[in-house]
Amino acid sequence: MDKEILAIDDLGTEPREIIEYDNVLSPIIDLISYRYEHQLPTIITSNLTPQQISEVYGKRIGDRLKETTEIVPFLNGSYRG
Repeated sequence: MDKEILAIDDLGTEPREIIEYDNVLSPIIDLISYRYEHQLPTIITSNLTPQQISEVYGKRIGDRLKETTEIVPFLNGSYRG
């Protein structure tokens, strides 16, 4: 969580919650919140729109990402054939 720079690849493809010993954990939400609170740079790739990110992770996380990130759209086609 506290690395100087962190990259999250393909946000939105991971499980939203993990259950560990009857505790429900939300690792991505915790990670983004921690990095926001400590003002640590984070690079994120995703196929989700900003609206979809807010729907999936909640308005609070969507607002934090909107405040601290710059969107760089890639408009080229898929290389996956």
